[in-house]
Amino acid sequence: MSWFQRKRAAMALASLGLVGATPLVGEAQSAAEQSAFRGELVFYGDFALPVGEFGDNVDVGGGGGLAGVWLLDADGMIGLRADATFVLYGYESERRRFSLTVPEVGVDVRTTNYIVTGGVGPQIFLATGPIRPYVFGTVGVSYFATETTVGGGDRQEDIASSTNLRDTSLALTGGGGFSIRVSSGVNPVSLDFGASYQYNGETEYLTSGNLEKASRRQGRRFVPILSQTNMAIFRVGVTLGTS
Repeated sequence: MSWFQRKRAAMALASLGLVGATPLVGEAQSAAEQSAFRGELVFYGDFALPVGEFGDNVDVGGGGGLAGVWLLDADGMIGLRADATFVLYGYESERRRFSLTVPEVGVDVRTTNYIVTGGVGPQIFLATGPIRPYVFGTVGVSYFATETTVGGGDRQEDIASSTNLRDTSLALTGGGGFSIRVSSGVNPVSLDFGASYQYNGETEYLTSGNLEKASRRQGRRFVPILSQTNMAIFRVGVTLGTS
C-alpha cells in the first residue's frame, strides 16, 4: 500500500470515528441538560385567619414569604418544597414621654406581634400545561414573638428594643392551589393562588393590648396566653421558573 493510500485509509477511519462519536456527544449533552437544576421560586403575600382558640384571641394577620420548589422528575410533577413565611397579627404605636424627669421629650413606642414559620416537604403537581393545580405538605418550626421598640420618630434611629415574649412550636402545614402561566421562555412566569392549614399546636403568645393593660396595673407583669395557635392561610403570589 502506497503512502497516499495509507493516508486515505486513515482519513476514512477518522471520519467513521467522528460519525460514531456524534450520538455519544448528543447523549452526554442531553444527560447534562436533564441533570441541571430545575425548579421554581414563589414570592407571595399572605392573609392569615386564626381558627379555634387562636381565633378567640386574635383577629386576622397579614404578611408574606418566599418558597422554593426543586423539581425532581423530568415532567416537573414532583418537587421538594421549602418555604419561609412572616405573619404580623398585632401592632400598636403610641407617643409617650421619654421619662418622668424629661417630660418635654416624646418617643414612639411600637409593639409588634408576629410569627415566623419555616418548613420543608413534598409538592405534587396534578397536571401539566398553562394551568397547574398542586398539593403540598411541610414540616417545620413556628417562632412566635412580641417585640417593643422605642424610637424618636420615623426618620430617627431606634433608641432601644426588647423582646417581651418568645416561643417556638412544631409547625405542620398542608394545602394546595394552582398556578396560571402568563409568560413562557427560559424563565416562565405564573400567577399563584393557594390556601393552607397550619397546625402550630399549643403555644404561649401575647396579643395587642397585653402590655398596655399590664403597665396600667402599676407595672405588674403581663400574663401570656397559652392556647392552640392554628391558622388558615390564603396566599397570592408570582412564580418564576428556573432551568
